[in-house]
Amino acid sequence: MDAKKIVIIGTGGTIAGNAASDQELVNYAAGEKKAAELLYGLPVPEEMTIETIELCQIDSKDMRFSILRALAECVNEQLARNDVDGIVITHGTDTLEESAVFLEWTLNFTKPVVLTAAMRPSTAISADGPLNLLDSLQVAAHGVAGLWAVINNTIYVGHEVVKSHTLKVDGFCADDFGAIGHILNGKVEFYKNVKVDAKMKLSIEALPVQDDDYPWVEIVYSDVSANPRILTALLEANVEGLIVVGTGNGTVHENLLPVLMHASCPVVLTTRVRAGKVVNDQYGLLHAPYSHPAKARIWLVLQLLAHGARCNNSL
Repeated sequence: MDAKKIVIIGTGGTIAGNAASDQELVNYAAGEKKAAELLYGLPVPEEMTIETIELCQIDSKDMRFSILRALAECVNEQLARNDVDGIVITHGTDTLEESAVFLEWTLNFTKPVVLTAAMRPSTAISADGPLNLLDSLQVAAHGVAGLWAVINNTIYVGHEVVKSHTLKVDGFCADDFGAIGHILNGKVEFYKNVKVDAKMKLSIEALPVQDDDYPWVEIVYSDVSANPRILTALLEANVEGLIVVGTGNGTVHENLLPVLMHASCPVVLTTRVRAGKVVNDQYGLLHAPYSHPAKARIWLVLQLLAHGARCNNSL
């Protein structure tokens, strides 16, 4: 390997978590270690130079739009540096897929940017974080530009990945899309050519700095005997967008349809089903590029910022 400089941006998460015992895998404090501390004892290749940036130290369940904006800005600054070959972001597992969608729609990836995380805290007797971080450094140094997620020796397209298990170290997947590569014994292999779709990229300057300035978008479920009162309350409170988690192929309970079809804000149809695309056009509601509700919410927030849309299903 030629000499490479990789920047690690730390945001906290389980990968930086501490527990009271090396056998404790559930009750721990996330985000306690700095990114630089995660390198202790890691067999980083001699030809690789590492720089660390401590962006924040949070449990990713507490991720905020203001932090995501700061992360996008930080990544963009590293992408512009001539001396940087790749970027690794250490992140919590709980909202990694949402952060990936946010970055996907706000940045142009001219270099490798790798999201990684861990399912077990750094103090665990069998912590998965060190190998995930080492694998991510190898992918960042490999030179394939794009936004990737690296978990458990596996490479995914960043915005395609979802958390698929609450505890197992093999806790992520990409369902219909699948993995695009792996890292085995330190060797990086991409075995799929990734199609990069042209996307509207919202400039970082257009992103509000404060959380309260982002559009208010809520997620609501369609389920047995679904009650429309929550929808009515949200609309009366001037919610700016709705993500509906439908059944099956985005089907919606008849109790909710009259309110949704006359809503005063954009309504995006998703599904509770983990895999598959929603292709249901019978209601005249919006579809996002993502059938995953949390991902669709990030997408709709960014669309509202880009278009200034505040009217029914008109993005």
